[in-house]
Amino acid sequence: TGLKEVKKLQQKERGWDVSIHTGLQFDDNVLLEPSDKSLTQVGESNEDIRAILYASGDYAWYQEAFWTSGIGLSLYQNNHSHLHQFDTGSYTPHFYLRHKDQGREARLDYLVQLVLLDQKGYLRRQSFRPTYRYAPRPEFSSDFYYEAQWKDFKPISELSANSKRDSVNHAFGTTARLFLNPLLIHAGYLFELENAETSDWDYKGHRLTVGASRRLPISVLGAINGDYGLKDYSHPHSLSRNGEAREDKTFNVSLRFSRPISPSKSLSFYYAFTRNHSNLSVFDYQRQIYSFQWGWRL
Repeated sequence: TGLKEVKKLQQKERGWDVSIHTGLQFDDNVLLEPSDKSLTQVGESNEDIRAILYASGDYAWYQEAFWTSGIGLSLYQNNHSHLHQFDTGSYTPHFYLRHKDQGREARLDYLVQLVLLDQKGYLRRQSFRPTYRYAPRPEFSSDFYYEAQWKDFKPISELSANSKRDSVNHAFGTTARLFLNPLLIHAGYLFELENAETSDWDYKGHRLTVGASRRLPISVLGAINGDYGLKDYSHPHSLSRNGEAREDKTFNVSLRFSRPISPSKSLSFYYAFTRNHSNLSVFDYQRQIYSFQWGWRL
């Protein structure tokens, strides 16, 4: 905790912050959407190992007692050992404005994300998100936020229907955090509404999240997170033989263990499990990801 506070003070004094993470992941079911079967050959395994690189930086060009404003850039790239058609790159510039005063904080974020799939344009996304944080006591805080997203999916020859998924997404959520030394717990709820160009992708969604983290022996930070989501699609799906609307119930759980090895470097292990139950079998899937990462912060 003391190290984090030193880093925050250093960032405030110099006005910038840069971090880099790199590592290896094993994924036992590489996919974008469970229905995107055209990206794999018949009989080809969906298991693979990939190298990942994530870098982010931000610069606070304006800082004073109550106001902070800045810009940032996030970069992500993965490269698979065999399934190169799933190699993904993401480039995300963003802008933020924050006002903080006596246990209250208001923040506005705007970002533009460009996603490449196998070096071809896959998605362009814009997001506008105001957030209000209320922290009446040092050990408790709660966030309330709204997010609007505009998704522009690009035409890809292997995914003939991709460009028909353009949509606008509205989300409303809240998250509460409580610090019970040495345990930090959090819980939240999200409601979202997605209106897409084609009826297959219109849905209403609900998601519950819960998690906890604490400091373990030998300076290891452990965290466990889980969420349960429900998506009710609004119209009969084109892949349904009986004219059913798609309904997905998704359960996610993740574990993370990280340990600093110097004031600016860290090692971490991450595990994630996903189970999606759908009334349409083509969208039913299970997935596990194991990841080892090295982190560096300037």
